[in-house]
Amino acid sequence: MKSSAAFACTLLLVGSVGWNLSAGATPTPAKKQGASGAAAANSATAAKATPAASVTPTPTPVDPDAIVIPGTVLPRKNGGFVSLTLDHGNFRLTFYDAKKQAVPAEASKAAARWNPKAKFGEDRTVLLPVEDNAALKGSRFVKPPFPILVYVTLLNEQGVDTENFVFNFRP
Repeated sequence: MKSSAAFACTLLLVGSVGWNLSAGATPTPAKKQGASGAAAANSATAAKATPAASVTPTPTPVDPDAIVIPGTVLPRKNGGFVSLTLDHGNFRLTFYDAKKQAVPAEASKAAARWNPKAKFGEDRTVLLPVEDNAALKGSRFVKPPFPILVYVTLLNEQGVDTENFVFNFRP
């Protein structure tokens, strides 16, 4: 009985202290606007009231260095780029030109192999064209942990390798 009475007394004390602190709290006063703040507000309303001159926006040229290609990107021999990403757990290989614009896949298929950290041995997959030849996509699920080294070989219609890449893949 004594422990429950002590507990109730402590609870009552904490509740009353909390009540007093919240009742004694005062709200922070709002900042006063000085003369410079009022002048800025007046100039803002004046700018809204005057009609803006009809200015046609000029298209700004896109800087190729400002474009960011998603995934792990490597340069190609022909001046373009190739990007390796994960698409729903499968590898996706996308091709880009020198201006970093997506282009149709320049290979009929690709072979990819990697050494997963979660098991012994290599995993392999064949990347085939998808979505109107926009990219090559694998059919094998890629299990984490990452990063992993992915060896990709591009193949032409006859099955002859045309280019090889080694991606230090980090999704």
